[in-house]
Amino acid sequence: MNRKQYELLILSILGIASIAVLLLRIIFIKSYLPETGGVSINVVYGIEQLLSTGKLYINPEDAPFSIIQYMPLHYHIVAYIATLINIQSDVHSVMVLNRLICFIYDILSVVFIINFIRKTFPKIGMRLAISCGLLYFLLIPSIVFARVDNLYLLLWILSISFFASIFHHEKSNLISIKKSILFAGICSALALFTKQTAIFLIVFNIAFLILIYKEYKTTILYIVSFGTTLIILSLFLIKENPIDFKFNVIDGLKNGINLNWFLEVFLKNYFMKYTILICSGIFTGYMLLLQKKSMLHLFLGSSILYYFLIAIVFSLKGGSGPNYYLEFNILSIFGICLLIDDQPDISFNYFRFAAILIPVFLLACMNDKGWGFLSCRKKAISEYVMCQSVAHYVKTNLKKDNYVLTAFHKENSLNLFLTPKALFPCREVALYFTYPMGVFKFEKFKTQLLKKQVQYYIDEKGHLPTTFLHEDISNFVVDTTIGNYTIYKTNK
Repeated sequence: MNRKQYELLILSILGIASIAVLLLRIIFIKSYLPETGGVSINVVYGIEQLLSTGKLYINPEDAPFSIIQYMPLHYHIVAYIATLINIQSDVHSVMVLNRLICFIYDILSVVFIINFIRKTFPKIGMRLAISCGLLYFLLIPSIVFARVDNLYLLLWILSISFFASIFHHEKSNLISIKKSILFAGICSALALFTKQTAIFLIVFNIAFLILIYKEYKTTILYIVSFGTTLIILSLFLIKENPIDFKFNVIDGLKNGINLNWFLEVFLKNYFMKYTILICSGIFTGYMLLLQKKSMLHLFLGSSILYYFLIAIVFSLKGGSGPNYYLEFNILSIFGICLLIDDQPDISFNYFRFAAILIPVFLLACMNDKGWGFLSCRKKAISEYVMCQSVAHYVKTNLKKDNYVLTAFHKENSLNLFLTPKALFPCREVALYFTYPMGVFKFEKFKTQLLKKQVQYYIDEKGHLPTTFLHEDISNFVVDTTIGNYTIYKTNK
C-alpha cells in the first residue's frame, strides 16, 4: 500500500465516523431533548434570562438565585439572533438556535484547523489535513454540543493559529508579524469573554513572547490588542453590577476539589480509554522540545505539555469533564503534523502510527457522543409538552412578587418556561457545589418561605420532600396534577 492509498484509507475511515457524528448532531439540534449530558440547559436558561429581563447576571443571593457561570459573549450572540428572527418567546426555538449556532462554531473550527495545517505544514497534503480536521468532530464529547465551549474553542484555535503564524515570518517582515499578533490578541480577548479558561492561553502567550521569543515590542502589541478588545467588550457586554458579575463568573466557578469525581470520571474512564491518545500527545510535546528546530517546535512542544498540566490540575475540580483535554488534544494533532512535516520523505511508520490512533478516535465516536439519547427523543417531546402545560397553569395563577420552586432532582425544560420566576434554575451549580462549599448561603430563601412568596412547588407526581436547603417545605398542599407532575401551593 503506497502513501496515497494510506491517506485515502485514513480519510475514508475518519470521514465515515465524522458523518455519523454530524448526523447525530443534526438530530439533536432539532430534538426536544433538554440536554445531552453537559447541563447545557443552564446555558439556555442564561439566554432566556437575558431575553426576558435584559440582564444576564444577577446577585445569586437574590431571587431567583440564578448562577450564570460563564462569560457573556455566547449568550449575547444567541439572544441577539433570537430577537432578530423573533423567536425569543418560544423555548424550543431558542434551544434549537443555541445548538445550531454551536454546531456552526464547530464546523468553522474544522475549517480553520484544516487551513492552519495546510499553510503551516505544506508536506502534510490536503487529504491528511482534512483527516486532522475531521478528528475535531470525533474529539468533542456530547457534553459540549451546546455550551459556550464551542465558541471558546473556535476563538482559541484562531488565536493559536495567528500566534503560531508569527514564527513563519522573517523577523524583518514586521508588518506580517504585527498583523498576526494583533489578530491573536483580539481572538484571545474574545475567547476570554466566552470562557474564563482562556486566561491560560493569554498567560502562556505572554510568557512565551517574553521568555523564549524575546521580542518585547511584539509582547506589548499583543497585550495592547488584547487589552483594548477587552475594554471594548466590557463596555458593550457587561452592563450589570460589577459585583454581580464577579459573583457569577468567579465565585460561581468554585466547585472545589473532588477526588472521588477525579477517580470516577478520569482515572476509571477517560485515562483508561484514551491512554494511547494521551501518551502520544505527551511524547509529541517531548520530541518537539527535544529537537528545538524552530520557534514553532518550541511553541507547540511547550504548549502541549502546558495544557496537559492545566487539564490534570482542573480534572481535580468537581464537575469537570473530558472537554478539559480538548486544547491538549488539538495541539497534539498540530504537533504530530509538525513532526511529519519535518521528514523529507514521510515514512510509512507515521501512517502506521496513525493506524494505531484511529481506533482511539473511533472509540471516542462510539463512546461519548450521546448515542443513548436517541432513544429518549419521543419521551422528550411528551415531557416538553407537559412542562409547557404546567408552566402555563402556574404563570396564569402566579402573583406578581411570588416565585416557583421546581423539583431539584430532575433536569428538564420546566425552568426555561418559568424564567425568571423559577427558583434555583441552575440547580446543580447552586445545590451541589456553591451551597455546600459556603460560597452562597441563599439566606433570603428562608425569608421567602416565611412570607409565603414561594407560591408553588412542582415535583414528580405524588412526591413532596419535607425540606429544601434545610428549610421545612412540608406545609405545601396539593393544588393540581398535570401529567406526571404534581403542583403544590403554599398553605396559607
